[in-house]
Amino acid sequence: MTLFTYFLFGGAGLLLVTLIGATAIWSMPPVSGDLLIVVAPPWSGGGETVVTRAGGWIVGMDGAWLSVVATGTTAEALRASGAWAVFDANVPPSFLCLQGANT
Repeated sequence: MTLFTYFLFGGAGLLLVTLIGATAIWSMPPVSGDLLIVVAPPWSGGGETVVTRAGGWIVGMDGAWLSVVATGTTAEALRASGAWAVFDANVPPSFLCLQGANT
């Protein structure tokens, strides 16, 4: 196999994984909870900055590298402030949980 073939298969695999991930996020039901999981890019200041800009506040003492749990604002305001994704923290999506985890 040539180097071109490796790049071709690698690019096709990366595109497939990206499309599957985007489809999983976009097919989620509308967010309708008071606690929200906010996923934000780190170069915009992370989840804390996005939540503050949206007028909400962080729940808990610290968050993960790309996400925080927030309240006091809406999903639309968080997305407008730069969040990549917003999920209902009371019913987290299955791809964020370990198999068999109780929430």
